[in-house]
Amino acid sequence: MKKEIKYKAIKTSFIIAFLYVGFGTLSVLSLDPDFVFFGDWAWLGFLVSLPVSVFGFGIVYAEPDYMYLLIVTQVVVLLVFWFIVFKVLLKRYIRKNRKVINND
Repeated sequence: MKKEIKYKAIKTSFIIAFLYVGFGTLSVLSLDPDFVFFGDWAWLGFLVSLPVSVFGFGIVYAEPDYMYLLIVTQVVVLLVFWFIVFKVLLKRYIRKNRKVINND
């Protein structure tokens, strides 16, 4: 049963982390006027995803050729954020599973 909980936590946490960091990366890229998705929405997206976008924002505005460095940085941020979300979800699923077992 513990393997099932762990697998569920891994899968769910990866989806959450991938969507959140992906949205943050797209928002950071969209702040550049030369990018395809440039628009006013990018600032709101950047603010919503600020915890995972702050390093990418610094890279975009500090480096003239930022694309590869930004992707590498955001992959590292994705892995760190995935680990954090995984730990939180795993604790939540284990706590929920204990309540179900104790009630039975």
